[in-house]
Amino acid sequence: MQPAHVLIVDDDEVTRAKLTGYFEVAGYEVSEASDGKAMWQILDRDPIDLVLLDINLPGQDGLDITRELRRMSDIGIILVTGRTDEVDRIVGLELGADDYVTKPFNSRELLARVKNLIRRTTRMVAPDLPEYRFAGWTFERRTRR
Repeated sequence: MQPAHVLIVDDDEVTRAKLTGYFEVAGYEVSEASDGKAMWQILDRDPIDLVLLDINLPGQDGLDITRELRRMSDIGIILVTGRTDEVDRIVGLELGADDYVTKPFNSRELLARVKNLIRRTTRMVAPDLPEYRFAGWTFERRTRR
């Protein structure tokens, strides 16, 4: 079984590097994006199990991305942001994020949240059927597209 693939989307290079190192040491495959455009390119190219997403991004913000991701898939989404306002937390969760973590965060706690969410979301995908075809459409269960 291959390791879960986590996509870290944050415009802060230091935050991306810290999270990438931590999750790689924990045995995850990790990709990084600094904005929504780079994130969509990675999602088109690679199967991703979970997205760690900052809200404050250049171009398309994290809340818009959350809305769009949720409309097209059940991929795990954890908003990791410096915004501590209760309204942002509620809006993020209402738009479809699975969790909301504020910076600064405890890396071990974030890892536990990621493990739990990946366990729940991968259980939803039937491992014996990689794709489902219907009405001229193909749904790839692994990539949730």
